[in-house]
Amino acid sequence: MFIKCVTEWLDKSEEIHHDKIVYRDEKTSITFSELKQSSMCIGGRFSDFDIFKQPIIIYMGRTVRCLICFWGCAYSGNYYTPIDVNTPIGRAQKIAECLKSEYILTDREHVREAHLICPNA
Repeated sequence: MFIKCVTEWLDKSEEIHHDKIVYRDEKTSITFSELKQSSMCIGGRFSDFDIFKQPIIIYMGRTVRCLICFWGCAYSGNYYTPIDVNTPIGRAQKIAECLKSEYILTDREHVREAHLICPNA
């Protein structure tokens, strides 16, 4: 199977492994089908706002939601940079400055830190 684009891998994997669990964290799991559907929703929201080829910071733990955000960015034609929640805020701010990102995806648990990292987002 020759893949031209990373999203083709998920598309083809979803066709073959529809109901197979692709990832599991401490609280939940997700199938290939659920991952594709959720990721396309996030990708669609970026498209709704004409956000394309932009750096998107993803600031959250290693969770199912984080994986959905990675794929959502890929489906929307944007690129993502994950920043681990254990990264010191100062270092995370420097990464955000280098990226000149206007967008950061996070979860409720890390909203305060996300605002410190990317105050203009």
